[in-house]
Amino acid sequence: MTIKIFSFFDNLSLSTKEGRLRAARDAPNRGVEQFESTGEKEKATAILAQFHAAEYSVMMARVSAWANLQYAPWPILVAALGLVSQMQAAVNIRVWAGVILALVVYVAYQGTMVNSLYYVLLIERYLRPRASRLVQTDEFWIHERVFQKIFPQNPGWWPYWPPVLSFAIIALAAGWSWYTYSGHDWTEILRTALVEFRDKPPKHPQGGLSGASAMALEGVASTIGFAVSLFLGFFIIVLARSGKRLKDDIVKACNRSKMVIGERS
Repeated sequence: MTIKIFSFFDNLSLSTKEGRLRAARDAPNRGVEQFESTGEKEKATAILAQFHAAEYSVMMARVSAWANLQYAPWPILVAALGLVSQMQAAVNIRVWAGVILALVVYVAYQGTMVNSLYYVLLIERYLRPRASRLVQTDEFWIHERVFQKIFPQNPGWWPYWPPVLSFAIIALAAGWSWYTYSGHDWTEILRTALVEFRDKPPKHPQGGLSGASAMALEGVASTIGFAVSLFLGFFIIVLARSGKRLKDDIVKACNRSKMVIGERS
């Protein structure tokens, strides 16, 4: 019995010594493995940071491109309105052509603004938090956050100016058309025009149109112009609301930053 007890403790002691020897032998290897693991993690972090920086550069380039395109159509609009004013057409037709051109430019203006805001929100809501976790701070790419805190309030930047101005233009053009065409017997005008078009097919006109037929065509063209203008105005409202929502989301994302903006001396 005694022999068995001593044998047990001898084996335990031997196992303990072997374990210590093995641990002492493997300690340098574990240190190397840990060093290599730490180095690989830092390398992966650096590569990921480079990816985020590249993504930021691409997004800001797109924002700049959209910002440049935002104002490009206005000189084109001025030239187009000059051409419309020289058209050999009735005044009401030229008025509605000009209104439609202005609204198309407004739609393009609002569309480019919304695209720019989408990229800014993508940076502030998704890209910046991921990059800040790598460097343990969010005090970088500070333009938008500083801009939101120091840019003065300006009524001219009210987001609903485009819809208001668009429908003001539509209302003015509609009022002009109403003033021009009011006081006429449109039932008689349309009846006369239908009879004339039936007797004189457009493909084989026999002489010019009568005053009633010309006025009927102007009325139809004005009605189409009014309908198209309302359709474009609806799109401008939708884009303005989208831009306002994106702007509010950007402000919320910027306000989450702990960065303190000092007052100018």
